[in-house]
This record gives sequence, structure tokens and C-alpha cells, in this order.
Amino acid sequence: ETLYQYQKIYNYQVPQKNIGHITPIQALKDWHKKQPELFKKKIHDLSGLDNYEKELHVHAQYLNRQLFNPLFNMNVSELNHEIKKVRVWLPVEQFLILDDQNRILTDGSVENSRYGETIPVAVQLLQQKQQILLHEDSIELNIAIHSGDDIRGYALMTLNNQVFLNSIARLTGDLEKMKSHLFHSMWTVFLAILLLTFLLGIFFSRLLSQYLSRPLSEMSVAAEQFAKGNLAYPLPEYSDDELGELARSLNTMATDLQMREGQLDALINNSTAIIYIKDIQGRFLLVNKHFQRLFHISQEEIRGKTDYDLFPAELADVFQAQACRYLVIDFGTSKSPKSTRQRDNHYCPGRPA
Repeated sequence: ETLYQYQKIYNYQVPQKNIGHITPIQALKDWHKKQPELFKKKIHDLSGLDNYEKELHVHAQYLNRQLFNPLFNMNVSELNHEIKKVRVWLPVEQFLILDDQNRILTDGSVENSRYGETIPVAVQLLQQKQQILLHEDSIELNIAIHSGDDIRGYALMTLNNQVFLNSIARLTGDLEKMKSHLFHSMWTVFLAILLLTFLLGIFFSRLLSQYLSRPLSEMSVAAEQFAKGNLAYPLPEYSDDELGELARSLNTMATDLQMREGQLDALINNSTAIIYIKDIQGRFLLVNKHFQRLFHISQEEIRGKTDYDLFPAELADVFQAQACRYLVIDFGTSKSPKSTRQRDNHYCPGRPA
């Protein structure tokens, strides 16, 4: 009963201009700020008819657009079709469409038993084009079907109050869930983009590091191959910068060394003299072809061996002594005789035990 009295006062006794064209709830909030001593409790928004009045105005504007042309053409079939669509999304208990003479054209049913009945229309509806009446169990939504000041008729609807409020509450809850889900989804997408950006940053930094260090790594490998005697090892030339110029210089140097090595090899192998090269321990490193033919031994077989591995001890002693004699003559140019004897003993090992 209290709710009904409040609705009655709100709809009939409190013009909107008296409260600044705001809802009574908002007006109470403003009064609470100015004179809090008049209130025992703080004002809160609760789900109710006031909160959903805007929803009804939106529906009214939509229906006005949809019903104007059929009503202008007096097309009852099209009007019934529009009423049927409205019943799908609103809990309609009664839907009447009147002409501009306040006579019922249709109630949406096949029988249309109230056709031609006259229903008085409130002056408020003529002035404001919309009228919302809130009752305890129902809501009346009355609309003047118009275009500008040209009123072609009226749509009078009675909605089930509880069903409407439950629908709006359910819709509001669904919207809140959607907002929450959208918020969480946006955060998830944001974090995913942040993580992806971080991973891409790591990936491209490593890729850039590899791109910059790759020429240096290949040059290091090429230097090792050159040191091992593989002068034919190709060093890629990627760019025209300093690294590319260095790579071209190394390739040119390797080509020149390879050419000179070929010339030296041709000179050594085409000579009729016996030519060989030993290390400081007396091991053979290289022999020419004349040496190989004379002693019937190949380059691979002799590499790393000494005179004592290849010849009888007496003959090896002669070869060893001859080699040491040349070393002594060479070292004899040193300024320190003591140093000569030490180096002579080191470079001329005796017969192996």
C-alpha cells in the first residue's frame, strides 16, 4: 500500500519541474546532502520502477517509429504484426491501438472484439506524447503515435509489473556479467599482448645478436681452418661494411697463400734434389716426390717419423749428425757460445734408447 501511494504521488502530484526534472531518488539524495539531519538512513538506489523508467521511454520511442506508417495507412494487418513482435520482448497483458478519434482499431487478436470502441485519452498524453502510469501490479505505457505535431493515433499498453521488473533485473544482471567478462577478457588480452611483446623482444634481440655475431664466428672458424692448412675454406662475404671488407681480405690472403703454396709444391716436387722438412724434434713434416721415389715411401707414411724409424741405426746416425752439423753452423752465428751448445743439445737428440 505504501509503494502504491508513493507511485500515485510521484505520477500525479509531483510534476517533474518541481524537482528539477530528476527522479525522486536523486532529489532525495540532493536533500540528504543539504540537510542530513532530516534523514535517519542514507539514500541508496534500489532496483525498482524509478530506475527502469528510461527503459520504458526507449521502448515508447521505438514503438512510435514502428507504428506510425501502418497507422497512417490504416493497415490493421501490419499493426497486428507489430503487436506480435512487441509481445515477444515485453510482458504485454493488453495492447490497444486507437485512431486519431480515440476509436480502437485493433487489440492484436484475430477476433478484435473491441473494434470501434471509444476510449478517452488523457490530456497529459496529448501534451507529452508519452504517459507512464505505475501501479502496484502493472505498468501502463501510453504513446501518442505522431510525427512532429501530427498525431495519427495512440498505443495503449498494460505490462505485467513483476514480470517486467524481473526481465529488466535479469537483463541488468546479464549486462553486468557481460561487462565483467569483457573487463576480464580485456585484461587477459592486454596481458597476452604484453607477454607476446616481451617474448618477441627476446626473440628479435637474440636474432639480432646472432646476425651481428655470425660473421665474427665464421671468421673465427675460417682462421682455424687456415691455421690447419685448409686454405680452400670459403669465408662468406655478406655485406659491404667493415666486416665484409675484412672477409674479402681474408679470402684474398687465403687465395694468395694457396697459389704460393702450389708454386712452392711444384718447385719442390719437380726438383731432382732430395728435399725434406723436419720439426725441431727431428720428425719429418714434408718430403718431395724424389725422396718418396728414392726410398719407396709415401708422404703419409713418413709424416711424423724420424730417421731412426725409417733407416738402420748406423745410417740414421749419419743423417742425424749431418743435420746437427748444419744446425751448429747456423747457431754458430749466435753471440753466446753457451747458448749454442744448449740449443745444439736440444735440437740434436741422440739415438733413441
